[in-house]
Amino acid sequence: MDAQTVQDPQQIREKLVRQIDHAVLWEDTLKWMIGAGVETFIEIGPGRVLSGLVRRTDKTRKFSNIEDKKSADALLAPVPL
Repeated sequence: MDAQTVQDPQQIREKLVRQIDHAVLWEDTLKWMIGAGVETFIEIGPGRVLSGLVRRTDKTRKFSNIEDKKSADALLAPVPL
């Protein structure tokens, strides 16, 4: 596996299947995303493992978690003016 982005639907399907029994290279992917200018990360699902990896890799990046409908509504709510 590699940490590069893909756009081709067939390649996406192949990579999703391969990640089941191959290394995902999350840290390499995270570093690539930071290098590409991503400033905010949103972890979707139970737990905060990936948010912890973001924090350990680059403390300047922002991150949020969506674990359920309540946390999604809170994160996605319009910001009052």
